[in-house]
Amino acid sequence: MFHRPIHNHLPTSYFCGHSLGLQPIATKEYMALELDKWAKQAVDGHFDEPNPWFHYPHFLKPGLAHLCGAKESEVVAYGSLTSNLHFLLASFYQPTTQKHKILAEDIGFPSDTFALETHAKFRGFNPKEAIVWLKHDASFCFSTDYILSQIEEYNEELALIWLSGVNFMSGQVADMKEIARAASQHGIRIGFDLAHAIGNVPLHLHDWGIDFAVWCSYKYLNAGPGAVGGYFIHEKNFPNKLDTTTCEPNILAGWWGNKEETRFQTQQSFDPIPNADAWQHSNANVLSLAALRASLDIFLANQIADLHAKSSTQTKIAFEWLQNVPGVQLLTPLENNGNMLSVMLPKQNKKLIAQLKSRQITADWREPNILRFSFCPLYNTNDEWQQFMDVLHELL
Repeated sequence: MFHRPIHNHLPTSYFCGHSLGLQPIATKEYMALELDKWAKQAVDGHFDEPNPWFHYPHFLKPGLAHLCGAKESEVVAYGSLTSNLHFLLASFYQPTTQKHKILAEDIGFPSDTFALETHAKFRGFNPKEAIVWLKHDASFCFSTDYILSQIEEYNEELALIWLSGVNFMSGQVADMKEIARAASQHGIRIGFDLAHAIGNVPLHLHDWGIDFAVWCSYKYLNAGPGAVGGYFIHEKNFPNKLDTTTCEPNILAGWWGNKEETRFQTQQSFDPIPNADAWQHSNANVLSLAALRASLDIFLANQIADLHAKSSTQTKIAFEWLQNVPGVQLLTPLENNGNMLSVMLPKQNKKLIAQLKSRQITADWREPNILRFSFCPLYNTNDEWQQFMDVLHELL
């Protein structure tokens, strides 16, 4: 189902899906269809069959809803992770003099940190005072009890909680259900970065009551470098579910978020689509959506719980072996992990990646001295995983 990277004229064992997923074989066909349509139909392609571009984002909703545990009305393939985060922070970070703080990880992805700092500044607050940083432990992890204790301590000051569904450094999976419950109990908005979660671990965003989330699609969703991103907005936050006098001004409006039936009319006021689509601004990047659609159709043929169970079996094998290797510190927790494992190797450096590459193996290095690798059940096999463990044993 997937193309394999080639190194020295030979296919490689690829354990870097947490950074960039492999290309589905069907991707070229999906994209070629739209390129051919553009060549032959030009502007008419927006409304002519097959796959009218005007409606193309709707074709991806079933796959995204399947992976997010959401309603189709709550998910959108659009934009990029950080741009979507900015747009949604404009809506969901509504600070007051008393409740203006943001609770976030001190080792979340840097782009998220930049966005949080930006919005604190835009609202007239000093980020050093407005952002409460959760402090990671020696394994770059955050216990659920610790997070809940910080929510309890700062609940009267928090306007927003922003966390990673799966931490990019450690691979720890957050207890999103329990954390969202605590946030709701105190009336605090909560959002998640799902870059390392979607397509990796089972999600139930609607049932968990999470307010909003964003993700990229080039990792576990296999949509290609720089692919279109996506976002989730719980239906309780839709324009038609809130007082429009307070909701609509908090949407950074654009014409693609306007109701489809009046989208091309010259009008004075924004008339939002009554669901998550209201946060769109511009027409869809159809070629990127086509690549994502090729991958989502593969996910639709599989249950994410089954895929996660398959990867969990293999990660446990790696845990059992790595725990007995001197000088290796496991960062990823045994019980709360997804496809990716992170290990600290104080006696190694980035040359280890080149050594693995010479053995037809692709993995990932993060400073300081952290090796990251993932078992992606859509394209990794048990045999190549065992071979990878054997090579690591030899090199370490």
